[in-house]
Amino acid sequence: PRLCLRSLRLLDASGRVASHIDIRHPATVEVEYEIRGPLPLFRLALRFMAADGTVAFTTSDSGSEGFEQKPRTPGVYTARCVVPG
Repeated sequence: PRLCLRSLRLLDASGRVASHIDIRHPATVEVEYEIRGPLPLFRLALRFMAADGTVAFTTSDSGSEGFEQKPRTPGVYTARCVVPG
């Protein structure tokens, strides 16, 4: 495979790995992945959903026009999404 998920972490407001968070404080979702071969048309996106299935919000690693059309080169990448409290 040209793409390998290395880790998915939830970090609390102090930046420590957490199994749960207090929604009154900011938290970070961190995704580390490795691209092993050129990937055309690749964009990492996260979708946050409420317990009832409603989409709360969606985010991606770039909102720049044309970004997803540029090939991603091999390497290890880390994407972070900070969710406010």
